[in-house]
Amino acid sequence: MEYSIVDQELRRYFENHIDKNSMQAEILFDQLTDRYNLTPDNTGGFPETTLLEILNAQTNAQNQLIQDQRMSVESDKSIIRDGKLYKLSTQSQILIGDKAYNPISNMIMEIEEENVDHANEEYYLVLSEEDAPEPKEFNIQVCRTGYGFANIKVKAHTREEAEELAIENAGDYSYNENDAEYTIS
Repeated sequence: MEYSIVDQELRRYFENHIDKNSMQAEILFDQLTDRYNLTPDNTGGFPETTLLEILNAQTNAQNQLIQDQRMSVESDKSIIRDGKLYKLSTQSQILIGDKAYNPISNMIMEIEEENVDHANEEYYLVLSEEDAPEPKEFNIQVCRTGYGFANIKVKAHTREEAEELAIENAGDYSYNENDAEYTIS
């Protein structure tokens, strides 16, 4: 379970999961005003407004904490898509509304409530998005190794001697190359 600095009962009270005119709402309101030591004197007669201000402050602090955690996360990898450079990480929690990279479909997408669990297991969180830098020009030395074959006739007393003579004389023959491989040297 994710740690939250937001009082969940306070959030529930204001998210209208309960009828404000119900006995449950009155009990919860009394518990919240006791918890936060709110009286008509120290709230200017508006304890519900003060509770809402407390909820907003807690929510802002929670959002800042999440942002700070993300800012401290190192990017595991980067990808370029459609002229944008995306720095990605799986080290941070992906939340609803986050942009994420799905390596299976090779897409950047907005995470919605119905796929957030799957995203937390499979996707990379997009930490930042910026214009991709212009491509640089590189000069890379490549070695081409070709494979061609020729039959070389030699006179020798043993198979080993014949192989040695064939290697020594190999430069005097033409080869039909039928394969090659390339490596960076």
